[in-house]
Amino acid sequence: MTRTIRIAAIAAITALAGPSAWAQFNSEVVGFNTNPDVETSREMFRIPEHSGSTAQYIQANSPGVIDHNNSWRASGWQTEGLAAMNIFFDWASPSDPNAWVRVTTFAAAERPNPSLHLQGKVRFKIRNISELIAGNVGICLGIRETGVDVPMLADGGTTGDIEWVGVTGVADPNNNPRPIPALVLPPSSAIRTVEFDLSTGIVTLDGVPQGGGIAGFTGDGVLSAPNNRGTLEHIAFVNQSGDSATRISVHIDELQFESPVPDPVLPPTVVAPIIAGDTSVFVVDIDPSADLIRLLRNGTEIDSKPPDPNSVTVFTLASAAQTGESYTATQRVGGVTSAESDPVVVVSEPSPYGFSIVVDEDGDDCGFTPPGGWEFVGASSLTTLAGGALYPTGTNIFLDESQWQTIDFSLTAPTVPWLGGDGTLSSANGIYSIDSIWWNVNPGAGLGPHEFYMDAVQLLDSNDNVIETIHMFEDGVQYMGNTRGQSTVGATSSLSTTASFDGTTSHRVLWSYPDAVDESLGLYHNIGAACGTSPTFSDQGAKIRFHILARNPLDPNDLPIPTIEAPIVGAQSAVRVFNDATATAVQLYINGVPVDPNAGGVIDPMGATNVDFTGLTLNLGDSVSATQTIGGNVSRFAYPRGVAAPPPPTVATPIAPGATSVTVTNALNATFASASLVTVTVNGGAEIASAVPVAGTAVVNLVNPLQTGDVVTATQTVNGSESLPSAPVTVAFAAPVIYAAPAEGDTSVRVMNLDPVADSVTVRVLAGGDPNAPTDFTQALAGESVVDV
Repeated sequence: MTRTIRIAAIAAITALAGPSAWAQFNSEVVGFNTNPDVETSREMFRIPEHSGSTAQYIQANSPGVIDHNNSWRASGWQTEGLAAMNIFFDWASPSDPNAWVRVTTFAAAERPNPSLHLQGKVRFKIRNISELIAGNVGICLGIRETGVDVPMLADGGTTGDIEWVGVTGVADPNNNPRPIPALVLPPSSAIRTVEFDLSTGIVTLDGVPQGGGIAGFTGDGVLSAPNNRGTLEHIAFVNQSGDSATRISVHIDELQFESPVPDPVLPPTVVAPIIAGDTSVFVVDIDPSADLIRLLRNGTEIDSKPPDPNSVTVFTLASAAQTGESYTATQRVGGVTSAESDPVVVVSEPSPYGFSIVVDEDGDDCGFTPPGGWEFVGASSLTTLAGGALYPTGTNIFLDESQWQTIDFSLTAPTVPWLGGDGTLSSANGIYSIDSIWWNVNPGAGLGPHEFYMDAVQLLDSNDNVIETIHMFEDGVQYMGNTRGQSTVGATSSLSTTASFDGTTSHRVLWSYPDAVDESLGLYHNIGAACGTSPTFSDQGAKIRFHILARNPLDPNDLPIPTIEAPIVGAQSAVRVFNDATATAVQLYINGVPVDPNAGGVIDPMGATNVDFTGLTLNLGDSVSATQTIGGNVSRFAYPRGVAAPPPPTVATPIAPGATSVTVTNALNATFASASLVTVTVNGGAEIASAVPVAGTAVVNLVNPLQTGDVVTATQTVNGSESLPSAPVTVAFAAPVIYAAPAEGDTSVRVMNLDPVADSVTVRVLAGGDPNAPTDFTQALAGESVVDV
């Protein structure tokens, strides 16, 4: 990766100074005043040790105590209100010239990933109290180029490269990049005003330019993104050579963003579901200053009106809603009209079944003795039928074959108790697991067959940030192959590559009900109904999110449907669709909405069996589907593919001590989703190195030889989106292999699989098999891979 830096000369900026060419629009002022003097009262910035890229440079907090680093709202040094944001940390080694701290806003508690305009400014007031006579520290910003068009300070997303602003360069850019700030703030109780100009990189202190520019951390040294939008990803604090302070402590207050253009107006929300035959559509999330709400059907305005006097605006349809129609809405604020809301596609029928899960409170999939009982989550009631069968009333599922849906189950709301349960979730050992997954017929609904796909099962915090992924279904393991005995019906349940939200594989369930009264299907959520094989997850999550696809299965008389190539990853701009050779048109859909034919949304294959749709703007979480026209008739929807972050790659094993490179495999190498970078992290950030993969494999060279016990992980970046870390690999010699079982009377043993750098091999003989009577035979090695000892 090539890194560049753009440095603006102070003299040039001064010479050009004058009246602003643009009107300026300011965000609200963030005062950090809520709930002060509580150690865990955080707002925009995460605790310093949270960032794995710099955690090694500071002292970690002691178990159960916040003693070495924190970001919290504290009173006493504020410049207004009740408190300021106090960020403090203790250097692990004050003399380390490489030390710096990345205090990130990533998925922060209350103002995560605050959005800003890339041609705007960031300003705040700061006191560097540190140790008063010591504690000089460099300060700059990390700006993530997300392109998400939301108002300033709103959640601007987490996908995109990061550029440093207010720097004069980057130290060690190819191995362990760290910023060189233009501003070094000395310790003082005085209030200082700092302002970063994102258009130039210049930083000013109390109105006086300090120099600076823009340089790439993971980016190219140029602040650029769609909509000129990004986020304040972090504030960087950089150690200064010769400074003796261990503790750095600053108080930040009155943080404000500035933009050259007004903030976008966010769209309202159309209430789902809309069922075929409905004659009313409800719109919510209306700005208090809105003066006009527009309702659109399939992208065309069909009605408009001022907002109703309450928080819900109701539109009466001139003609009843029909299956497959898409309804959106806009709102006008101050003469500016929002983008269209997320579409709500009209479903054909009321919910045919409910969906719920059983959570095991101690994660063992077996016992239900309190406090490890079983609780139904996502259900409103539970009926025990004759013979012990169960009928839970689960969350209603509506059929929509055009796109993936998200179903969230709260882990903090009251539950419906089952065996050993008490109506609330509580773990005595810090983990939960899913015992079983249930589908119950709704009274009077269709009996099926029903086709249901499940993918990307995630644990979320209260701000909908992903804490961990419970399932991706890419590992080939069948977790739902057995029916629970309390079910009234059975099912066909297996992994499938027909549809997927992330990657290429999901889990498919196919079943029917014999009647529409008190029928249910429950599938064990483990391997072969064996105890302790269900994936466990933390009890600290707020909800579980399931990505599901609910539809009627294909009928033999249906027209052939097209197929969407998977995976679709990150900000992918093109999609390949495989079609029937006789198709005369292929129509692309994003989130159930047809892409405008004038924007390339319809292609005539002209006899080809696949077409490529290009110039797309896709976002994480989108669903992509298509239809095809054959003989003048339009097919049903293709099984949709979701747009997701890339899966973690694989660190090849074993890794022997002394190795100076790491091989990473399973980097994506798909048509429009190939990894552009593989990054290896050693011991949580002690060393970070990257390489460009070739044909799905990257050899990443390291500066320092690996030592026994080092832990190595890897990520991959695809279309601007970085994966979660891979499974960790611990550095160790591979175990040698004895060629064959020794026979009585043998005087040597052949040992294979020896590492070339090993200097000796030892064979241990246990007399009579007694582990207390060993005899060791050691032989020196000189690079052999096979030796007779």
